[in-house]
Amino acid sequence: SLPIRYLGLPITTGRLILVHLQFILDRIRARLDGWKGRLMHITIRRVLVRCILSAMPMFAFTVLRVPKKFFKEVDKARRCFLWAQDEEVMGGKCMVAWSMVTAPETHGGLGIHDLDKFACALRLRWLWLSWTHPERPWVGTDTPCNLPDQALFAANTVVTIGGGRTTSFWSSPWLDGRPIRLDYPTLFASSIRKNSSVRDALLDGRWILDLRHGETSSIAPSVLQLARAIRRAGNIINDDLNDTIRWTATTSGSYSARSAYAAQFQAPMAPFPSKNVWRIWAPGKLKMFLWMLHLDRLWCNDRLQRRGWENNYFCQLCLRNLESSSHLFWDCPIAIQAWTMAASWRGCHSLAHATWSSGTTTTERVRLITDAARPTDRKGTRSILALIAWPIWLERN
Repeated sequence: SLPIRYLGLPITTGRLILVHLQFILDRIRARLDGWKGRLMHITIRRVLVRCILSAMPMFAFTVLRVPKKFFKEVDKARRCFLWAQDEEVMGGKCMVAWSMVTAPETHGGLGIHDLDKFACALRLRWLWLSWTHPERPWVGTDTPCNLPDQALFAANTVVTIGGGRTTSFWSSPWLDGRPIRLDYPTLFASSIRKNSSVRDALLDGRWILDLRHGETSSIAPSVLQLARAIRRAGNIINDDLNDTIRWTATTSGSYSARSAYAAQFQAPMAPFPSKNVWRIWAPGKLKMFLWMLHLDRLWCNDRLQRRGWENNYFCQLCLRNLESSSHLFWDCPIAIQAWTMAASWRGCHSLAHATWSSGTTTTERVRLITDAARPTDRKGTRSILALIAWPIWLERN
């Protein structure tokens, strides 16, 4: 009797609920029980979260539209292992918000997958294959893609009308690059044939005759507006050609889950300098330290004071000012002396205080230092910068 499990996935006649996917959560928790998180550095735990915990439910994401509660439970396990090892996540153990952690490295995150967005990217494969392989037996049946998935697919595709047999009149972005159902929702709701192709809908104005569902007395202005837009587009049905589709998020024009995932992240106002953090010659723990320094998430006295926690207030090196990450690494006289000494080394002239003194944040100062270095020395300069900042932090502690 249903629900049953077939090929590792649950099959049910009703809506999928959390209990149907409990076996996946049990596998993730069992894997965590075998790891000794307390004996691992956070860089190792980050790799395990990215490569193993995040990958375990991917097969289900490709085929099913899982409930939101499932994402929350998996994120809870991933977040707990990353920040608190084997303990419960609470208080200040999560040094960076989870929404930032699951952002791409170019957006300031750790590159750990946002499961909700990645599941959406995987489901778009159904829509792509229904276009490129219409002979597959499941084409024409319901897919796990919902309206947001279809909107994302439409936003990243360009359709060229040929015979008009494959392109959906309401759901495909064939008119001005957007689906008609999004620009004319009242007309879409009134249509009795929501799956009509462009060919069938445009034949003798069939799409107008299909507007017979519900109250239709107020849709006349929208009908005239859509009819004029179709006339301006000038799409002529050519039976000798096939409809074509192109994925705009890749240079090849073909869908990929990676590009579909990246398309769901808006470009940040100030791009994060991921090269200055992750593309350096330094151990992983220094990269993690540098990442938190750029985000101003180190436990300096100013952050402890804002939370009302016990702190020493003053910088532990100069004992003059309130300790913040900006002061500790850039404004403290002891730190300035360290940078000045490093600037005297061969090829490290860009580390001089005069080079970066105009910056106000760590990101700005690192950018000034990197830009002032010779192109052939920039990766080495970024690496030396991390190797100098790390002893300053150790001395402070």
